[in-house]
Amino acid sequence: MTDSELKVGLALHGSLYVAAFAILLYTRRASPLLRMESLLETVRLVKERRHGVGFAVSTSGLFDTGLPAALKAGGVKGVVVALNARNTPPYDKLMQPTNGKGFGDGCSFVIGAAEAGMDVTCTAVEAPGVDIAAVRALASSLGAATFKSRSFHP
Repeated sequence: MTDSELKVGLALHGSLYVAAFAILLYTRRASPLLRMESLLETVRLVKERRHGVGFAVSTSGLFDTGLPAALKAGGVKGVVVALNARNTPPYDKLMQPTNGKGFGDGCSFVIGAAEAGMDVTCTAVEAPGVDIAAVRALASSLGAATFKSRSFHP
């Protein structure tokens, strides 16, 4: 499968980024899980045409704890969760949640994804006051297999 084939064949919903041509990371400016029906339809269509391509979703994790199991059942292999802090105050400052969910819900999402058998990566931004080592340790304790830090651009 070539990069051009993917660009032409996968102009569906949101933005699709290819990592090593084996996993598609589905991401949007807002969480792609806000359009769960479109996400799962995209996964279904791609799997029909490109057997063996895995899907991962980038998200804040600020959703109900049952969602990871539904993602897994719909064919999503992994999640990349923006954990971003080790406790509530810095998390709320960075994430500015607006849907009634918060730090504990993000942590529960990571646990749910790991328990569902998904490949879980957590990320954190290198913002002032964020203890990256502590966030890495938290992510690992919640079940994330991988952790990545990213530069911070306010």
